Amino acid sequence: MTDISISSRLFWFAERVREGVLFADIGTDHAKLPVYLVKSGKVEKAIASDIGEGPIARAKTFISINNLTDKIKTYIGDGIAHLDITSPADIAICGMGGETIIGIIKGAPFVKQHGIRLLLQPMTDFAAVRKYLAQNGFVALDEDIVFSDGKMYQCIVAEYTGKEYALTDIEAELGKVCIEKRSKTFIEYVNNRICVMKRRIESKEKAGHDITEEITFLKAYKEILEG
Repeated sequence: MTDISISSRLFWFAERVREGVLFADIGTDHAKLPVYLVKSGKVEKAIASDIGEGPIARAKTFISINNLTDKIKTYIGDGIAHLDITSPADIAICGMGGETIIGIIKGAPFVKQHGIRLLLQPMTDFAAVRKYLAQNGFVALDEDIVFSDGKMYQCIVAEYTGKEYALTDIEAELGKVCIEKRSKTFIEYVNNRICVMKRRIESKEKAGHDITEEITFLKAYKEILEG
């Protein structure tokens, strides 16, 4: 096993990358995940891509000191349409805003081919990401709330099936698979959302604003906790 240290968030994704596929890390920064996966022997080849020259410079340095320049290619560019990705492949798009992630997927129709999976970790707009996936035929194979470095992250593994489906607002925000799994971290996350929603309701009530939506979500959160 590799001696590279990665966060709990990245480890969650590392465990779900399939053996022997091409792995691509979009927004790679230091390229820790590609290096970890190649050194562990889980994948033979990987791609590390980022829009910035600084992150790619750091990635190249980290890849070099781990003697993997022949196995991990680096690219500077926006999105994934410019990358040489062939199926089977697992593509990680993590640590970005939800709308940015949606834009990247939209710009790369090849992700709909058989054998390609998306490993997504939006920082915002979780519901928008899940609704986009549902409305465009991508099924969530796995989801979880992962606690890492003092924060909670929403993590999703999805692939294209071509079958569109509908999600409720609460399923889109929290993840249908997460709701079904009811992990300890997920329950803690829902409790946190209840606190946030209560503060929002109090603030909007004082300002005389409508709180119908907040009341609906608060009720849904409590029903999830009741099981």
